[in-house]
Amino acid sequence: AITLSIAIEPRRSFIMSAIANRIFQSMHSYYHPMFRQGSVVPLWHMFAFVSVTMYTTAYLARDYNNIQHKHVVEKQAMAEYYEKHGGAPDHH
Repeated sequence: AITLSIAIEPRRSFIMSAIANRIFQSMHSYYHPMFRQGSVVPLWHMFAFVSVTMYTTAYLARDYNNIQHKHVVEKQAMAEYYEKHGGAPDHH
């Protein structure tokens, strides 16, 4: 198994570097003329990318666990309510 993982790892590394290189080339081809012309579009794209990245990171790091805990507490509270007062939770 060790020889297999050693044989696979360089190939995976090569594929990942090829993908990264292709992404870099595509971005360079798209944005380089805009930078040379002084366009504001690359700036707005960077703002959007950073904002989405920061929002997603903050949500996953801080808010996701709190929201999941809140859902569990609400589910337990509703189960207790239905047990005490009757009624089916799937009744519409």
